[in-house]
Amino acid sequence: MTCADITTVKKAVKLAIEKKYPFYAYSLPGTTAVHMALSIESTPHDKPDGHTPGFIMVPFITGDYKQLFIKEELPIYSEKEIRILEKLQSRCIQNMPVPNIVTTYEEYRAGAEKLLETIKQGEIKKAVYSRTSEYKSRAIDAAPQWFDTITRTYPSAFSFLVSVPGITTWMGATPELLLQYADETVRTMALAATKARSESREWSKKEDEEQQIVTRYIKEQFRKAGIEPDISPREEYPAGPVTHLCNKIAAKGETFQKARELLKLMHPTPAVCGEPAEKAAAIITRLEKHDRRYYSGYLGPVKSDGSFSLFVNLRSMELFSERAQLYAGGGYTADSDIRSEWQETGHKITTLLSCIDKKDEYYNR
Repeated sequence: MTCADITTVKKAVKLAIEKKYPFYAYSLPGTTAVHMALSIESTPHDKPDGHTPGFIMVPFITGDYKQLFIKEELPIYSEKEIRILEKLQSRCIQNMPVPNIVTTYEEYRAGAEKLLETIKQGEIKKAVYSRTSEYKSRAIDAAPQWFDTITRTYPSAFSFLVSVPGITTWMGATPELLLQYADETVRTMALAATKARSESREWSKKEDEEQQIVTRYIKEQFRKAGIEPDISPREEYPAGPVTHLCNKIAAKGETFQKARELLKLMHPTPAVCGEPAEKAAAIITRLEKHDRRYYSGYLGPVKSDGSFSLFVNLRSMELFSERAQLYAGGGYTADSDIRSEWQETGHKITTLLSCIDKKDEYYNR
């Protein structure tokens, strides 16, 4: 798809929000070029078929929130599409999304203590515990400018803005590739553990173990799908103000059917859920006071040739008329410290906060 310049994209985003049409805009890692398209006639609950271009958005766990597929019906290239969009009739949406619960430190600590007890008793090896925070602002109105800032600030991330009126609107800059398929090659990464880029310390035993759990899990899923993975040496992976441990993983000569089978096996990874996944998901769903909705699910573009680039929905926020709701999580093992994990989620939230407000201490109180 040919990209539009950012001025055109910002105009299109503003009009799509005002007229209440589903749309998506994104920038792939390594570039600030923005792809954008709207869905004009189809329902966002249609299933992708591998031949229709569009954008997938999948929740952490399917419940009240369902998988969304926004078809590419009006791609944005230039002022020509802006004029088409200006002539479209505004849609009437009755039900508007409601903000989530905001997590206090006391609530976070109480849940984390129960989680650590469960891990130490040997029920699970690892679990990712998340929290929410909020920033009071006319977030929906600010979305075009915020998205522009995010794409320029974090060119190494997958930056996205996706909206289905009446259901949800999300924006973020995620560093984590879930699965990519193109030219008969599948690619992913085992990304886990976090420290501030300003820290000069060595990685801890807990962080090392956390990342190894994710690597082992992905390797197992590849082999379950009948794919032998090629795993690169571990490296540090910068993501804005923080850095992670990462192994890049790939396999060549694979079919689209194999890639789809692997995708089903991959989500959710221990990087957003835990190990074993099913038991960890049940425990964190019980302990977290909020519904994750689309946070820690996955999203990304799919093409007409069957290729796709899907990323984990991290470093993201849900937008509402008078606030932005931010989500962040941290991996717990038996060696985790609750206060340190709280501070780590604060660093992650700062990734986006620095783009929308310079008062970084707001979320680190």
